[in-house]
Amino acid sequence: MLYLSLLALTLRGIPELLSGPYPVGYDLLAGYLPAIGSFPDITSMNLFGWSWSPLAILILWSFRQITNAPELLLLKAAGPAFFAIFVCSLYYALVTGLQWNKVKATISMLIVMSEPAILRLGWDQLRLELGLSFFFLLLAITKGNLTLGATRKWKEVLALGVLVVVSDQISAVVMAIAFMAQLCLATYRQRLIDLKPVLPFVPPGILFTVGSYMTYFAGHYGAHLAPLKVQVMPGIAFQNYLSGAFPFGSSYLTVLFTVGSLSLLCVFPILPLAAKGRFKDNFLLPLTVWFFVASYSIVLSPSLSLAYFWWWMFLLPIPLTLYAVNGLDKFGYLKGKRLRVTAIGIALLSIFAIAYSTSAIAFGNTYTFPYLPSGLVQSCVEFGDISSIGQVMSWANGTLPQSAIVVVPEQFQGFASNLRNDIMVRVASPSSTLSDYSGYFPANVQVFAIGYPGFPGTIRAVTLVQYGSVSLWEFFT
Repeated sequence: MLYLSLLALTLRGIPELLSGPYPVGYDLLAGYLPAIGSFPDITSMNLFGWSWSPLAILILWSFRQITNAPELLLLKAAGPAFFAIFVCSLYYALVTGLQWNKVKATISMLIVMSEPAILRLGWDQLRLELGLSFFFLLLAITKGNLTLGATRKWKEVLALGVLVVVSDQISAVVMAIAFMAQLCLATYRQRLIDLKPVLPFVPPGILFTVGSYMTYFAGHYGAHLAPLKVQVMPGIAFQNYLSGAFPFGSSYLTVLFTVGSLSLLCVFPILPLAAKGRFKDNFLLPLTVWFFVASYSIVLSPSLSLAYFWWWMFLLPIPLTLYAVNGLDKFGYLKGKRLRVTAIGIALLSIFAIAYSTSAIAFGNTYTFPYLPSGLVQSCVEFGDISSIGQVMSWANGTLPQSAIVVVPEQFQGFASNLRNDIMVRVASPSSTLSDYSGYFPANVQVFAIGYPGFPGTIRAVTLVQYGSVSLWEFFT
């Protein structure tokens, strides 16, 4: 496990070494930086929908308080650290939960951590990695049987269940799917409904339900930082991907190209071998089915499909890889001379993973870039523009009138949180321009905006200041 953790730290640490003083990852600068900087004030976390799953923020904030480390340095260290924890916890679940030998589990993890979908998760999804790590530990202590484990080790199950929920909503759904599938299977086999296994999951279930309601239905924002309007973002269950709030616009053809491109890069290469290595188990099968349905329901019904299709598609390679490694084992490629063939394949995959981590190759196309970065040495903005953004924000703090309205694109929201508290920052949805909100403000209202060229759209705006490629505009509605 130490060997795997060092490899994971190295692979995820490479882009941090190449990115200078700033952490890589979209959410690191756009979300985690303002959330940690303002904690225990949760205004920024309300904007991101993280208020009811704040454990990662709390951990990072605590480290900052203890070590007094700069926030940027803390985030640069957090990316590799969380990725290593994720890798090691899955390895532990394989050895303990699936009862795999160390060779088979190690080969599985070498492949998993080198896949683009998993590297994408490690790029900026600290909360998701933390939640899945607790879920994998839950699988380990119950040996893959959540219903039996909930009866025999209810204290551990209760504690880990709560930790999963307060870490990340998607991880909580993964846990719920695995448990409900096993409970239904046990009920069918025994012809008897046993509620004892349910009891340890009741507190996590209540916490998840309340948190989901407060996040998606009763969520509130502060006057300082809020969405530009009630955006059509992924809800708790279903989403209309043709609403115009996504890169698809209203084009079903774009949906097909996007899903197809992501599948070619993340799912299809592992699918044939996974089909050969499938086996019966209590938790991999229901998770695989759920990941498939949640990933591809958008193809059948893009106007009403399961939310967050891209995250489910990025999680799908995990069970598929485990099935594929079992296929290698079945055909004798994990021992003897055939193990050399597997080693060569892993070496080639590792070379690709390093190239992707260093951004030495441009991976993907224009359809995949909104969800899968072309390389890991990237952030929400160009690293060279960060000083320009800081200069514009500083100018705004010293110049804009009290209670000014400032509109920023989503990628600037982390930096805009540092504007004066009396300034009303309004965050536009991804891929939108100011002209998309022409009817949002009352007539004859003075509004300011900060962003890259093209952000005003067709609205006639006056440039007040510009540093590099970042401008601050003024316009009247």
